[in-house]
Amino acid sequence: MPITLRDQHAFQRHLSFFDHNRDGLISPRDSLHAALSLGLDFPVACIWSLIVPFMYGNTYAYTNVSVSSIPPHKQRTMLADLPLQPHKETYSRQEITAIATQNTNDWINWLHVFNLWTLAADRNTGLVSKRDFEMFQQGTLLEELAKRRRVRGRDGGNVMPFVRGGPIWVGGHSFFVGKMFGVEVYRDGDGKRGE
Repeated sequence: MPITLRDQHAFQRHLSFFDHNRDGLISPRDSLHAALSLGLDFPVACIWSLIVPFMYGNTYAYTNVSVSSIPPHKQRTMLADLPLQPHKETYSRQEITAIATQNTNDWINWLHVFNLWTLAADRNTGLVSKRDFEMFQQGTLLEELAKRRRVRGRDGGNVMPFVRGGPIWVGGHSFFVGKMFGVEVYRDGDGKRGE
């Protein structure tokens, strides 16, 4: 029986986002569904769907990952104990990578923290909000990002930029992943998929 989100530590909550059917196990298909719901382009999402089971499973990319039994040496930092500056409302890529460098000497942990910027930075300013940083620390950011990606947003504000793994053609991507995988992403404000 899977442990509840409340009983998990921040990294387990973070990784539980990839457990699409909430059975405590992450399959490559679960991981693909989650990556697509984050707004990643299909080829990028396919790569992610193989990385998650490979990184946290045993030795094979096609094994299911048990979220509750990931050994401590494979768990990644969420910077959960890091107090954020009280009057700072946004963080740049340089600031996030500096925080990661100060708080971890493991390149995989550094890359994990860098992904915070990749996924959460504002499309126009390139800044991560303090609220998003705090949700990352708690392990709840991915759920929030998936909610944002469901709707295209005014002027495409919720669309992942192509240079950070987003789709080349937003409307085609939205239609394809909706029909093939049941993932609602980048709809127009009226509930239709983006064009």
